[in-house]
Amino acid sequence: RYTVLSCNENEYATLGGDGDRLRQRYGMDEVLVHTRQESILFWEGEKVSVPTLFVERPVLSTGAGDHFNAAYMAAGMMQLSPKERLEFANRFVHFYLTHGYGARFEELLESEYA
Repeated sequence: RYTVLSCNENEYATLGGDGDRLRQRYGMDEVLVHTRQESILFWEGEKVSVPTLFVERPVLSTGAGDHFNAAYMAAGMMQLSPKERLEFANRFVHFYLTHGYGARFEELLESEYA
């Protein structure tokens, strides 16, 4: 099995706010934290973060975390690097927030953040 715990900043704070410690304590492979400002990944004693593509006035925000997680998992199946997985998920959720629906792959490639 390969386990990824993904949480928003409120959930992360409730869990103690230490991604590597959470990962080790519960035997998870990755801890992923997505906030309005950045996305952070803890894995194998490493940490990588990328800034989000903040949307001031989203068309739709309900389900943004689910879209982020789905895109992150898809990026993992595409065998992208940890940083590329975060960037891909950020682009996908940015599209969702600005358009109100999940992007098709072609739409992501054509978007301003491709």
